[in-house]
Amino acid sequence: MDCNSAVSLMHECLDESLSPAQKVELKSHLVICPDCRMRFKELEQTEMLLFAMKHYSPSASDELTNRIMNALPQPKRQQAWLKWVKGHPALTAAAFFWS
Repeated sequence: MDCNSAVSLMHECLDESLSPAQKVELKSHLVICPDCRMRFKELEQTEMLLFAMKHYSPSASDELTNRIMNALPQPKRQQAWLKWVKGHPALTAAAFFWS
């Protein structure tokens, strides 16, 4: 078996989709090829990290949340008369045309 064939079998092995004969062939190649053995080990570690990341839910600390919230600009307070005008558009229009 050459290294290119071994690499494709490595992925199938990690997906548990190899036949028993293919698994034996891959294991035999890994015994004699240190480069492929190292690559297979790296692939296994990568798969374990990805699996662990699926079950990890990061959360921000309260201190970080407070710093971010305090850094946000404060909403501007609307003047009372402007709020009233927006809440009564018909009266505002009538007052505008009568003056």
